[in-house]
Amino acid sequence: MKTYVTDTTALMNDANLYEHVTDCVVVLPVAVIRQLDGLKNNGDQDRANAARAASRVIDQIGSMGDISVGIPLVNNVTVRTTVNYDRIDEGTGNEADDKIIGTALQIKREGENDIMILTTDRNMRTVARAYGIMAEGWGNERKRVEDWEKKEMGQRQKKFVSEEAPVNVSTWKNRLGKAVIFGILAGLLFFALKAVWHTMDTFILMVGGVMIGIGLVLKFISKKTGYDFNNKKYFNAQPGKTTLGPGAVDLNPTNSPYGIDS
Repeated sequence: MKTYVTDTTALMNDANLYEHVTDCVVVLPVAVIRQLDGLKNNGDQDRANAARAASRVIDQIGSMGDISVGIPLVNNVTVRTTVNYDRIDEGTGNEADDKIIGTALQIKREGENDIMILTTDRNMRTVARAYGIMAEGWGNERKRVEDWEKKEMGQRQKKFVSEEAPVNVSTWKNRLGKAVIFGILAGLLFFALKAVWHTMDTFILMVGGVMIGIGLVLKFISKKTGYDFNNKKYFNAQPGKTTLGPGAVDLNPTNSPYGIDS
């Protein structure tokens, strides 16, 4: 099961982030709770309101049981607090942030490998990664984290074409359409020539020529697209590989476009 260690900024961006994750443990370091308490009277009213909202949700969850042990919520999510952390020598320069990173390191030292720190602080993410801890943003960056979850669960939501599809789906459809049009034109030409020539020999030669022409066209299309017209399947598909169809979106981008940093 994955473990998310939350930073103060993540909770202030989304006080209900517990509802937006599944099958995981959300760890709230005491350093985060202290920061939220200090921000409730911040001169910036928006920040103060966000801190109060986050604190209110944590208090509601804590009233349901022993939050130091862990309180189960919906979607197989457990929320717990912790006072334990490993001290780090080279940190962010912010004591609270270093304690949050130290919390993740302490959990990892106990044997948990699927750990991610949620924070909108770019510098904190960089330091966490330097210590071997995954770190991503939250709030408006939530989609990136959800993508990471789907990848870990093997449930990346892509719009797939059949595993037997060729590499270029639109191209073979265009070529197949052209083949149909060619066949129709060949048929019209056949009847036109039949009306002109009435001898049996000419008719047979004409039919043979048309059939050979259609055969060559289908062979060419089969070679280019990998489609076997006899067996009605693709013979050059690579097992285990899929192809994105037109308009499909890769939900696991290499670079995160959701940059909201503090």
